[in-house]
Amino acid sequence: MFGLLLSTAVKDFTRFKRIWIWVLLAILMGALGMVWGGIVRAASPEDAYMQLAASFVFRVVALAAAVFSTAVVNQEVEQKTIVYLLTRPIKRWELVVARSLAAAIVVFGIGVLCTVAAAAGAGALGASVIPRDIMAIAAGTLLYTALFVMFNLWMNRALTACLLYAFGWEIAIPNMPGDMYYLSVYSYMQAIAEHPMRGPSRGLMAMMQGQIGDSTMMTASVAWPVLVIATAALVIAAALWFSNFEYVPREDV
Repeated sequence: MFGLLLSTAVKDFTRFKRIWIWVLLAILMGALGMVWGGIVRAASPEDAYMQLAASFVFRVVALAAAVFSTAVVNQEVEQKTIVYLLTRPIKRWELVVARSLAAAIVVFGIGVLCTVAAAAGAGALGASVIPRDIMAIAAGTLLYTALFVMFNLWMNRALTACLLYAFGWEIAIPNMPGDMYYLSVYSYMQAIAEHPMRGPSRGLMAMMQGQIGDSTMMTASVAWPVLVIATAALVIAAALWFSNFEYVPREDV
């Protein structure tokens, strides 16, 4: 049953009307990669790609997770199909976990597509950092999706809160002084990707890359256990929450 739920959700999330905008965004990443080296005066195509990935590709992952996580539960609630799903002979935890995993798979695919497009545009498809970036995207995707699914279980119309987290919290926290960056998923993705820190600096690009402030970069050996434990805890919490609370169609107020 879990496999059927998973495959059905993946098919639903990859319908053309859901996915075309993300393909267009990947094409935009490739076009941006062609000119990025000149914009930031990068020393090499690989350096240009790393800056583009840190500034935009990782942010796209957070955006996609925010959007697709709303389809896990809240979309069914708002479309008043949740009652039909919950009256089927399906365990509630299987439903929420399978749909969450399906959303994460689609978000990961979007992240990889944007990564390949950005690297191709920058002329850095053979860059040694790309496998690490893909691992960072995989880990970040799972945690972002699990976190945003919890947001959607806790509140009605949670997309706004997810977007505020993705583009408010996740940009501000890595740039704060001290150890605040430990509270940001983006910082853990950067640690796994092992993108070089360039020291305290100013400007929009520095802010997008979490380079403002005096914090030092954590290591991948620290990032991996935290991401795995946090993701597992959120998935278990979502399964328990969804299993023990009633969900009915909500009327707009």
